[in-house]
Amino acid sequence: MQFLPLLCAAVMCLTAYNFVNFLQLNNYAVFRSAINYAEKQAIELLFAAGLSAAALITNIFIENEVFFIVGLLVFLAGFTAGIKARNKKRLKSAKTPLVYTKRVVRLYAFIFFFNTAVFYGAYFFYGIAAYSVFVYVVFAFYAADYCLACSIINIFESLNNRRYIKKAAKKLDSYKSLIRIGITGSYGKTSVKNILKEMLGKKFNVVATEKNYNTPLGIVRTLDKIDGDTEIFIAEMGAKRRGEIAELCDMVKPDIGIITGITAQHMETFKSLGNVAATKSELYYAVKDGACIFNTDDCHIRELDIINRPNAIKSGSAEGLDCIAENIKTDADGSAFTLRFNIKKLYRGGAAERSREVHIKTHLIGRANVTNITTAAAAAFFLGISAEDIKAAAEALEPVHNRAEIIKNGGITVIDDTYNSNPVGAKAALETLSMFDGRRIVVACGFAEQSKYLAEANGKFGRDIARIADMAVLVGSGAKHIADGMEKEGFDMKKVYSYASLNQAKVDFSKLFMNGDVILFENDMPDNLE
Repeated sequence: MQFLPLLCAAVMCLTAYNFVNFLQLNNYAVFRSAINYAEKQAIELLFAAGLSAAALITNIFIENEVFFIVGLLVFLAGFTAGIKARNKKRLKSAKTPLVYTKRVVRLYAFIFFFNTAVFYGAYFFYGIAAYSVFVYVVFAFYAADYCLACSIINIFESLNNRRYIKKAAKKLDSYKSLIRIGITGSYGKTSVKNILKEMLGKKFNVVATEKNYNTPLGIVRTLDKIDGDTEIFIAEMGAKRRGEIAELCDMVKPDIGIITGITAQHMETFKSLGNVAATKSELYYAVKDGACIFNTDDCHIRELDIINRPNAIKSGSAEGLDCIAENIKTDADGSAFTLRFNIKKLYRGGAAERSREVHIKTHLIGRANVTNITTAAAAAFFLGISAEDIKAAAEALEPVHNRAEIIKNGGITVIDDTYNSNPVGAKAALETLSMFDGRRIVVACGFAEQSKYLAEANGKFGRDIARIADMAVLVGSGAKHIADGMEKEGFDMKKVYSYASLNQAKVDFSKLFMNGDVILFENDMPDNLE
């Protein structure tokens, strides 16, 4: 019967899908994953505890070795069938299913070998009866077993990641003439990065971090594209805790920084807006001889004392700034504005006598996109890109997938803003919705990771929706707070439909929507909210 421990270890590995999925969604933070798992997968936990308790009680009252073995086999089969059924159900409904990266493969392998050692140790230490009891107890608390295994391998992964990061920093340091740009902010990072890459591409050979990769390992994944011909590297920088932007800057060593905005995001880890501001400001302090561009249309950036220092470049729509968007007009067809530059010098150069004003008409909709273009343009002009080339790049821009992207679906217009969400971005998306004729509908789940500010943020979001929308479809746990805000604003609550999950809401979409509707899909709807 020495195959029993191996079988137990295999079952533990085969049924780990949901936990590993939560772990990946939470950036492999074990404690946060365990909390989310306990909240969202309570049925699995109760099933395991109930099945284990039943098997354990039976085991105690019947003293027969053959029964112990048969009972254990039946238990393992039932446990596997039950958990796998739940995994399959989740897989069908998951917005973000598990991605089998090399790290996930290593994690699965470690869960198997860890449990092989645990179960074989218990098998040889106990008799078969006591071993059965041990197995039932372990499976009753199977999530704790996953947590322990993942915590152990995370030590190795952390050391392995440091090795890659150190190697990447050394590679960057080997390119002495490479200009490095860091971009951070609570919102707008990816958009500004993509726009800036297009502008700088008019003159330079540019490499930028891919997609929304903004962690140390995300930056590492891009470095293979850098070679001796690369003139500029743009690194998007994200953070959830104090000090994480400084760590990224230690790796990249930026010459120029861009801070796009500050708002209440990732508040579960930041705890306060002051911590968010301090973390984003770490980029400014890391810039040595260059400059840092600030989007001063953001009210929290205007409160930073560092924006008045000599190497600060201010962009926005107010008078007296270094890069100004004026005469802004936005509608459902795009945006038009005048861009004026007051920047006095070029990076690694002297005074520049160049055209300092251009009129831009872009396909991108809304003031938020005008702000993103203006912020990127300030950096591009500072690096020597002409105003005419900045205009050409801005006018050739196409909407980015899932970021206020306009999609025609038959007679229905969809505004897809589901990539991510924060209070500032959501308000900008609602502004875009207001530019369209037709029945205006919002589909939203509200904001996540707002900690104690969650109810307040979603309530304000609800009030904003009520001022613009004709109907709302609300999803998940944030629906109540959004609805409360809408009701306080005097919205007709008969036109508000709430659902526990996006999949449940989709069933009724054909009944709720009709030709001529304009539907804003707002907020990333993370899998662990459904």
